Amino acid sequence: MIKVTAWTGIWIVVAITASLILYKSISLIHFIDIMFYISGALLMFSLLTMVVRKGFFDTMFYSFRKVFGPQKIGGNLEEEEIPLLSNLIGFEYLRTFMVGLALLAVMLAALFIYYLR
Repeated sequence: MIKVTAWTGIWIVVAITASLILYKSISLIHFIDIMFYISGALLMFSLLTMVVRKGFFDTMFYSFRKVFGPQKIGGNLEEEEIPLLSNLIGFEYLRTFMVGLALLAVMLAALFIYYLR
């Protein structure tokens, strides 16, 4: 949980810095825009990683490797030699997903504050 909080803080500082660099000022609406892009990218990356890790694309990946993969000198690859795509991805997506959700919550809170002004 401490790493999620630390990464959330780092991304907030990145959003403020990007707002200062891109827009030459720090405003709430620019902060909301940049936080939307950052949280959306993190959530999409973590959800795509989750889908791949759960084995959704294993059959298609296996078929492509079987047909187009490197061939041995006397025949096709054996079935045991073809790794599954879900086994090749070693990235844990839960922490990235939690950071994306936390940034989305910060963005929605900032949007609510902007709406009340």
